[in-house]
Amino acid sequence: LQAGGEALAPCCQTCKPGLAKFYSVPNPDEANPECGECCLQPSLYSFWKLFEPKLLPGDCASQGFTKYNGTETDGVWPLSVTNDRYVRAAASQQKTHCPRELQAIYADMHDGDKKRVIISGASMTIKPVDGTQTWVVNAEFDSQSCSAVVDFNVPGKPNPPPVKLVATLWNSMSTEATKTELEFTDPSGTLAAQGFPLNRWVDVTQAAHQHEPSASCPTNLQVVYADMHDGDKKEVTISGVSVTVKPSGNNQTWVVKSELDATSCSASIDFKVPGKPSPPPVTLTATFWNTMSASTLAPEEKTEFEFTDPSGTLAPAGYPLNHWVEISRPASG
Repeated sequence: LQAGGEALAPCCQTCKPGLAKFYSVPNPDEANPECGECCLQPSLYSFWKLFEPKLLPGDCASQGFTKYNGTETDGVWPLSVTNDRYVRAAASQQKTHCPRELQAIYADMHDGDKKRVIISGASMTIKPVDGTQTWVVNAEFDSQSCSAVVDFNVPGKPNPPPVKLVATLWNSMSTEATKTELEFTDPSGTLAAQGFPLNRWVDVTQAAHQHEPSASCPTNLQVVYADMHDGDKKEVTISGVSVTVKPSGNNQTWVVKSELDATSCSASIDFKVPGKPSPPPVTLTATFWNTMSASTLAPEEKTEFEFTDPSGTLAPAGYPLNHWVEISRPASG
């Protein structure tokens, strides 16, 4: 599925009966790699893999490639394949830059409160939004890594982490909106492995920065996520429009099943199932997001799920209650 061939209309947004989606990222190390997505007979997978060794079952959206970039036919009949091309949506819309100035209010997924963050040149300031607290954290902001080393051990700050954390700015995109987030990790490895997401703060200043829909929704996904609120791990599997959620890394056996709305790339999740400890009292909406670090050194991209309460019982509808952040997926072989 490498570049070449003539431009065509989109071919593979849905597959005909008997065919399934397959994708390939021939040159993943390029600055702006491209993903090809096609419909093939599953029984011929091994045959086509001889011509494209990086061909895998699934779709480009599950790998973060959500911006349609054209359709091409590779090869010569009868050994030809027509495939849709995708690039990473965040990259295509130049969302990877690190801002010199930023003022926003963030919902803290772990603590359940709000924080005000100000970035001005090489400085970052963090304050509580709660008027009863007056602590202030000042840190030096590195525009290349788009991050700061944050020491929350300041006068008046309740329950600060025992170590300094790295706060990195990320740009996130769903099928309907974009926003910024801050991800916190422990570079010392004391609280978790280096790079493991301990917490996410989600921009609620403009809770939905609307844009023209440009991200597509995965139809094949199996990923383990870190639950920012609960502090454990969950596994999410998407197959077509079927969504399955299970615990990961513990001895729990509960299972939640739901159906995916491909337009909003979201599902209604009722956690009140046998064996699930402390489920939310209402059904939540889980929305799929692609998220990319704003670092100019080594940008990362992964997926996440945002949970909101459409009933408005736990928080206003659309307000982020929790985020699950991708930490691993099965080896792609």
